[in-house]
Amino acid sequence: MKSLLPYSETNPRRDSLIQPLTDKKVVVVGLGGGAPIPIELIKCGVDTISLFDFDILESGNLIRHPCGPKYIGLPKVDAMKQYFEDGEYSHLNISTFQENIFKSNHITYEIQTADLLIVATDSEA
Repeated sequence: MKSLLPYSETNPRRDSLIQPLTDKKVVVVGLGGGAPIPIELIKCGVDTISLFDFDILESGNLIRHPCGPKYIGLPKVDAMKQYFEDGEYSHLNISTFQENIFKSNHITYEIQTADLLIVATDSEA
């Protein structure tokens, strides 16, 4: 498994903190200002993430969004998944849902099977 971590040397203290997260599932709702959250979770060892956002990535989002101009016009969930795949992190288990969570058929199941839910919406999702 390729690491997103910016270092290759071992560190028993750090590695002991990261290892327990590899079997955890996280649901992230909101990929505007919340877009950096999955990146940081992956750096901590999380490899199963469900992403929810109904919106499209626009040029005005790029000031706070990690995805660059080549992702403009894609749904934010697809842009983030592609961002990871472009970074050679295809080993990640990422589920994407371009849905309003209040109208979603998937949100209940995803929350029930998650270890952590992060809601990072700036308005009604």
